[in-house]
Amino acid sequence: MSRQIANIDHAIGILGEQELNNLILVSCIVETMQPIASAMDITSFWQSSVFSAVIACNLSKHACNGSEDPQEYFIAGLLLNVGQLLIYYREPGLQGKVKRLMAESGQSDFEIEKEQLGFDHALVGALMAESWNFPEALQQKISRHHDDSIMSDDLAHAIVFLAGYLADQLDFSDPALESIDELNLENTTLLEILSMTSSDLTSILNKSYVEYVQAFHAFCGESS
Repeated sequence: MSRQIANIDHAIGILGEQELNNLILVSCIVETMQPIASAMDITSFWQSSVFSAVIACNLSKHACNGSEDPQEYFIAGLLLNVGQLLIYYREPGLQGKVKRLMAESGQSDFEIEKEQLGFDHALVGALMAESWNFPEALQQKISRHHDDSIMSDDLAHAIVFLAGYLADQLDFSDPALESIDELNLENTTLLEILSMTSSDLTSILNKSYVEYVQAFHAFCGESS
């Protein structure tokens, strides 16, 4: 699906120029993968990717206190699920099967991918990033974003894990703002690692959701 920025000035005002440049970069990557991208629900891919990017960026701003560049987390968030593009291209019927099994079992997509294939989109995405000569730190962020064995001093891992988890929990087909406050965070150790309270997380989530809606609309010309 071709992506065209609906209002570039508006998009820059919402995201910032560097974030917009990163979004365009990933969009170009996806475009070069046609017809791979046409084998899956590309709107859902972009919804999850943009939200992951925004929330990862905002989490890093809170947790890292300027010690790391939030742009690295923004682009990591955009690429967390890029492996799904290749998986669902190579296995055309898998996306529908994954969605059905998720509804029936309550499992996550990556758990079902591992059951069906022996690997998941996080591993494939990291290998794709390696093939593109992206930095090893970015490859690690992609590969570990579903790994909940997080060390107490590993801020990067905690941020991408939480960003991916929250994006997976949000129902983009019915994204009521109040539902964000009801998202369950099973790994409360994450809050300690990120030096934030549940109130901090709620504030960041709501801020990120508003920014996501505006950014998605500005970039894609659609509301959500």
